[in-house]
Amino acid sequence: MNRNRHYFYEVDLKGKLHRLEFDQPGQRFGEIKSTGADWRQVDYFFAHLQANDTGLYEPEYPFMSTRMHEKYFVKCSACPVVFNDLRDGNLRYGATNQQRFDPASLSISAEGYLHHPVQTKAAILPGLIESNTAQLLFEQVEVQEVQHGQMIFTLQWGSDQFEIPTLGNTPDTYEY
Repeated sequence: MNRNRHYFYEVDLKGKLHRLEFDQPGQRFGEIKSTGADWRQVDYFFAHLQANDTGLYEPEYPFMSTRMHEKYFVKCSACPVVFNDLRDGNLRYGATNQQRFDPASLSISAEGYLHHPVQTKAAILPGLIESNTAQLLFEQVEVQEVQHGQMIFTLQWGSDQFEIPTLGNTPDTYEY
């Protein structure tokens, strides 16, 4: 008996998790909420995210999460993890998951998104810092134009300064 089950999800720019049906592209079939009864499911899902190395449903679903015989294939608007809060030195995502904030790990994509890596139980993945949280960080950034329109971004964090590199490629292809 084949017990393998495949489910499909999308992570939007706010970090919300939406269920999809593979045979009905472009349609969402509900949000899995990080509050209420579903919060444990959301945390487990994000804690076990990794690159999709199965050869199934690629490249449309570049990430996956697993639970026993179930595979959750994931596509995303920008990144598989979206941090929606920075509190007590931790970036928060999902319902209660946290990643220690490391200013030296920040980067800015060519599209202007602020990124920070996340260590799940299965892999190190690119994370997106959601716009409201990114705005709070950008208030601490000094921007300098050097030459030919190239910009240098420097974050003042506590008594330290961190240069934030600008990446020319997409976040799912750069290495941490």
